[in-house]
Amino acid sequence: MNKARKISLAIEEFKQENLDYWKILNEKIEKHREVRRAYLEFGLEKGFARRYLSGFIKELDKDISDSEAKQFYGIIKKLNKKLKKKGGLQKLLLPE
Repeated sequence: MNKARKISLAIEEFKQENLDYWKILNEKIEKHREVRRAYLEFGLEKGFARRYLSGFIKELDKDISDSEAKQFYGIIKKLNKKLKKKGGLQKLLLPE
């Protein structure tokens, strides 16, 4: 029997034995079912070209010069080295 099936059986058993608590639990499940969590992933993939990131930065703010975009790339590159020590791409859950 697979893990999902075992969990389903346990939930069904709980529901039958604890109907009042099941109603409370089910309300909470339904309340959170439609919530979509927002994540931010940060890091550079190997071979990510400076021109792509510089272009992206300039696309976000048309007033940023080429030299400013290059400086920003340098900062991101330093951060990326630190992220690699933590295992690469980092995924953060944004607060609601």
